Amino acid sequence: MDLAAVADELYGLDPSAFTTTRDARAREARAAGDRELAEAIKALRRPSLAAWALDLLARERREEVDRLLALGAQLREAQQSLSGDALRALGRQRHQVVAGIAAQARRLAADRGHDVSDAVAREVEDTLEAALADPAAAEALGTGRLVRPMEHRGFGGDDLAGVVAAPDAPPPGAPSRQDEVEAAEEEAAAEATRRRREEAEAAARAAAAAEQERRAAAERASAARRHRQAAADAVADLEQRLEVARRDLDGAETAVRHATQAADDAARAAREARAAAEDLAER
Repeated sequence: MDLAAVADELYGLDPSAFTTTRDARAREARAAGDRELAEAIKALRRPSLAAWALDLLARERREEVDRLLALGAQLREAQQSLSGDALRALGRQRHQVVAGIAAQARRLAADRGHDVSDAVAREVEDTLEAALADPAAAEALGTGRLVRPMEHRGFGGDDLAGVVAAPDAPPPGAPSRQDEVEAAEEEAAAEATRRRREEAEAAARAAAAAEQERRAAAERASAARRHRQAAADAVADLEQRLEVARRDLDGAETAVRHATQAADDAARAAREARAAAEDLAER
């Protein structure tokens, strides 16, 4: 138990439960032997109705409060730069935002059984105006632990001590150091997971590309083998035809020799016949 945790709990309660819960937490701290904490808890003051409505707003409509505080920063910057057009435009936006957020605070309180009078609503609007104009007031509103409403009159660190309970504690919902460490670890783990996923995806793409190249190479090798076989078949066919042609040539050469021999024999026989005929004629 610490003062910040107790303050966050108390200023998030219905005002009717504030005092009873505060006193119970003080007794618990005293029973635990922490007298200083018990006294600090006991010193926490019940918030006014306007402050409680604003605390409720800071806790349950945080995005609206952040929008208001961002507008306040823009207004202060415009005032420093003396930009008249910007000031007029932001001034119109200022009234709209304040009225809208004040109405939300009024509705939130009514939903929890607390009617906000016009006078209290004016205190709510005054506090919102103060938060727009003064960074310290904006910081006080953002804590969600207002004890009383504020007016724009310029705030310092000492003033917040009477406006905000446990002013040095972080606002409700702000991450603790452990939360920050865990968030950092989760972010690191998420980053590592993302990197592993990207690496796995890259490896998968590389594997798919390698497989595609392997298949293309296999197809090229298969086509080359088919071409080689076709060439081998063509060579074999040519060799077979050449062998047939050689045999035909050998046969033709043999026939030519036989024919030549026969012609020579015929010519010799003719000469012998003529010689015999001539010899007979002379007789």
